[in-house]
Amino acid sequence: MVDAQAADVHVVLTERDGEMVWAVLRTGATRASRVYPSRLDAIAVARRISRRDHAALYIEQSDGTIKQQSAGPARHYTSHAETTPRPGTPAGPPGDAA
Repeated sequence: MVDAQAADVHVVLTERDGEMVWAVLRTGATRASRVYPSRLDAIAVARRISRRDHAALYIEQSDGTIKQQSAGPARHYTSHAETTPRPGTPAGPPGDAA
């Protein structure tokens, strides 16, 4: 069962071993869950974690300001690839067959 009070997930730029990397961490955590050299890789993992745990997602810019935020799975930003139906699948919502 998923905890309704899951800690928020953050993507932040941080220094690790003298290099700037993107970290995925939970609110209140002292260590990152994961660390990536690519911001896009960190965002992809953070989105999966926040959706799975029904947690809010905060994506920070390199200056520390929040670029995007979501309150939970229903408000996650989706890419074009996620909203485009695959060939051979119905284009409308389930149960909307003509």
